[in-house]
Amino acid sequence: LDWKAWEAQQRLNYDHAIKTHQYYTTWKNLITKTVLQGSDEAKLKSEFARQTAYVYVIRLLIVRICEDKGLINRKFSNGGFKNWRENVIPQYLDLAEGSGMDYLLEMSYRSAQNIYAHFFSQEDLFNWYRLSQNTLIKILHILNRFNLAEIDSDIIGMVYGRYVMEGKHEQGRYFTPKNVVEYMLDT
Repeated sequence: LDWKAWEAQQRLNYDHAIKTHQYYTTWKNLITKTVLQGSDEAKLKSEFARQTAYVYVIRLLIVRICEDKGLINRKFSNGGFKNWRENVIPQYLDLAEGSGMDYLLEMSYRSAQNIYAHFFSQEDLFNWYRLSQNTLIKILHILNRFNLAEIDSDIIGMVYGRYVMEGKHEQGRYFTPKNVVEYMLDT
């Protein structure tokens, strides 16, 4: 009986670490069959972290674009984030200590999911990461400098293009730059 209680307590204490390991293992099994065959564990972990960072930045960017285009209510810009920190968390989430930012991100993601569902999947392998409040504030400080309502190009593709340029050539992955594609199409 004591062993079962101890085991249950350990599962509660380390639930996030266990899920993170499961996400990583699932991702590793998928990626090593195609792109990163034969890569060592350090390289795989580094790539998993890079892909997680990319997904988080894209998610925040999509939410900000949707806000500026008036597709969803503001949560991160024009006082929305400040209101959340100063009013909502102290008044309504005091019992959920430490989960205030996670809840805001989840609400924002649910709002944007109607527009870009594949970036906000509940079963996503990159949901293991939890942004700290300071990191979230830094990212939003950068994103809130821009009026994203006027974007009419594939900004997600551009961000991905920058992301894949770093370290992808040694994996045998090459992407044609946009200006070359446009030249080829024009010709």
